[in-house]
Amino acid sequence: MNKSSKSDTPSTRWKRLDVETALRAVLDGARSLTGAHYSLITTLDAAGRVDDHLVAGLDPGNVERLWQAPGGPAFFAYLNALPGPVRQTPGGQN
Repeated sequence: MNKSSKSDTPSTRWKRLDVETALRAVLDGARSLTGAHYSLITTLDAAGRVDDHLVAGLDPGNVERLWQAPGGPAFFAYLNALPGPVRQTPGGQN
């Protein structure tokens, strides 16, 4: 995903690349099926905190601003703790 570990070897980077490619296809497919403008997958560390993310449909600058915003990582942790996907309907009603 976005971070690289000091323990990365060429073979682990290759495997992660395959996983990242597959997850990006999932993100794009989900957007296509639902008509969503963007999609997001977060990963958690061993303590359950947000560790990394993949986003489709937002430019890298906007993604970075979300992560750097006060409470940004906590917001993603909140979304991750929800029991199901979040969908916004036309007109703003969830």
